[in-house]
Amino acid sequence: MKDTEADILKAFIAALTQQEKPLPADVQNELNSLGKTLNTDKIESIAEKHAPLLSSYEAAHKWLVQHSSTRNKGKDFLPSSSSEKDNTNNTEIDNASSDIQDLKSLPEILAKIEERLDHKNLVTLGSEIFNTSDPVQSAKDAMFALIQIA
Repeated sequence: MKDTEADILKAFIAALTQQEKPLPADVQNELNSLGKTLNTDKIESIAEKHAPLLSSYEAAHKWLVQHSSTRNKGKDFLPSSSSEKDNTNNTEIDNASSDIQDLKSLPEILAKIEERLDHKNLVTLGSEIFNTSDPVQSAKDAMFALIQIA
């Protein structure tokens, strides 16, 4: 999967989490058939059939495109663990668990998707979400599972 295809899939999954109601039957049926192939070329045409989904998808995709240049910066430089061992005054506590309700904004949801899923896992998750009877709830459940990973 190319990076651009991954961005489309990430944006669509994030858009699903923003929906307050299940998708209309015709949109859900198309999404179910898309789940078998994960043809990212058809995602936008599916989103266009449901205005709230399209709005969320476009916002998520725009955010991903705008932030793509900064996503991989710094990955060549790993922090030294010796500085963490020497600094015993660090009072920062990692948040090992949070609620999906804490992730209301698309940037936060997209950050969690990017942080926790590589392309292979993204394809698996997308296929699972798209093949369910309620992709909106499945996307929310999947995100809840993602944020529970420490």
